[in-house]
Amino acid sequence: MKRILLVLAIFLVIGATYVVITEVRLPKPELGDGGQATSSAEITKVTRIVDGDTIEIEGGRRIRYIGIDTPEINECFGTAATDENSLLVNGKAVRLVSDVSDTDTYGRLLRYVYVGNEFVNDTLVRQGFAVTEPVRPDILFASQFLSAQNEAKNSNRGLWRACNSSVDTTR
Repeated sequence: MKRILLVLAIFLVIGATYVVITEVRLPKPELGDGGQATSSAEITKVTRIVDGDTIEIEGGRRIRYIGIDTPEINECFGTAATDENSLLVNGKAVRLVSDVSDTDTYGRLLRYVYVGNEFVNDTLVRQGFAVTEPVRPDILFASQFLSAQNEAKNSNRGLWRACNSSVDTTR
């Protein structure tokens, strides 16, 4: 009986380890405010950095990061945000994950962006290169981004240090 329990425990540990190692962490869609989340993922390569929160991928499609906003290049910390985005994703394979809306009013695809297990949208906010910008119905990670922004602001990181008096978080 002890041997059976030991063998069973070993199989459970091996199985759990396999699940953790092979798990792909995609956001789980949530329904809210009458919207229907249709989370899907695509893996592609970044070919060009447009600015701190917009990239171009293979095929020339433009991606706008969901839930965040970085300063424009001519604004305080805009060049730094663009440079950081470039370090994180330029020339790399990224996983693009949708929320509810597919595109914005400019025709750009709206996506959460991952490099490996790094959640780029969150990283940019957490390190002070972006502010949170929740736009309904795409608010799956709004509370996570707000927490990341509070952490960056309280730690005086990035734009919170360089542009504290000019940061607009009301957009």
